Amino acid sequence: MASKSKKPLNSTGLVVYFSEQEKIALRHIGNGSASEGARVSIRWAAHFWNVGLRPDHNLNHVGLSLFVDDEYADDL
Repeated sequence: MASKSKKPLNSTGLVVYFSEQEKIALRHIGNGSASEGARVSIRWAAHFWNVGLRPDHNLNHVGLSLFVDDEYADDL
């Protein structure tokens, strides 16, 4: 079980209810921790928002580019 982190000063909490399927996905994203999975998901959502992706955009028209160091390129 993941250890609980201390509450940062001047922070507030939020209670969110997830379905079992959502909890499974969050644990997968967070390497076994649903809390970490939620944090990772929020960070990625913020990143995609900052680059201009909005919830109403059609994902069939969105591309994703990954850059890999040359030493790992042959492993792909």
